[in-house]
Amino acid sequence: MGSAESPSVQGGTAGAMINSGRPFGKCKLPSVGSRWRRLQKLKDGRSLESTLSPPVFIPLVTFTELLSYIYYNAALAGSQQSTKLPVDSLFIYRPDKRAQIWRFIFYILIHAGWPHLLCNLIIQTLTGVPLELVHGSKGTAAVYVAGVLAGSLATSIFSRDAYLVGASGGVYALMAAHVAHVLMNSSCIPFRAVRILSIALITLADTFLTIWNNLDKADKPEQCTSHVAHLAGSVAGLTTGLIVLKSSEDRLSDPLLLWIGTSLYVASVCTAIIWNIFLY
Repeated sequence: MGSAESPSVQGGTAGAMINSGRPFGKCKLPSVGSRWRRLQKLKDGRSLESTLSPPVFIPLVTFTELLSYIYYNAALAGSQQSTKLPVDSLFIYRPDKRAQIWRFIFYILIHAGWPHLLCNLIIQTLTGVPLELVHGSKGTAAVYVAGVLAGSLATSIFSRDAYLVGASGGVYALMAAHVAHVLMNSSCIPFRAVRILSIALITLADTFLTIWNNLDKADKPEQCTSHVAHLAGSVAGLTTGLIVLKSSEDRLSDPLLLWIGTSLYVASVCTAIIWNIFLY
């Protein structure tokens, strides 16, 4: 993950189009402009009060992950431990500690070095804050947590002996949710192709670096990066994004689609939980 163009919502342009009644005039989403609150007049005469939610969840998670890394890094600096990971932490996901269910979520508080931490914090800020501004903290939190949980559950099944750290599951969920956001609100989002291309480039770059890292550390499997968590996080983000994020056009608000998406995610999570309890 590098210095890719941010696929954020450019509300100033969208807001201008809303007021002028030109191509993006049907957009009902709040625009990320200079005012937090505005009354939008729709074409059919109805009015919709749109309120931009100040970002709370993403900044809070980002700050907590940073503080956690600083704390554990300071603790490891004075220890004789050979690895840079705090393997005895109460938060790291360990296959031998699966009964401590909080580890399936709170492993995001542990990162394998500054590059790992900074990449995740930068990308989740660039993708998460714009989503939270438009869709609110609850929807963004649901997407993020769904990706985090999917990443750990998938790892517990397909990489049974692996330890898991980092927020990549949640980060990939946010990036996939951006794709869902663009699909649902295509009429009021400028530069749609650029946004999706930016996400694709970030994903490709991270995949390349992951493969390179794993090849370089083939003799140290405990330090390899999990592909499973990335893939599971992406699928969870796209699925939950279509379910919980707001649509400006009602094209994807069909109850059947919502039920299918919800059922697939819930069924996958339940299957993984049953596997961990009875079949591991």
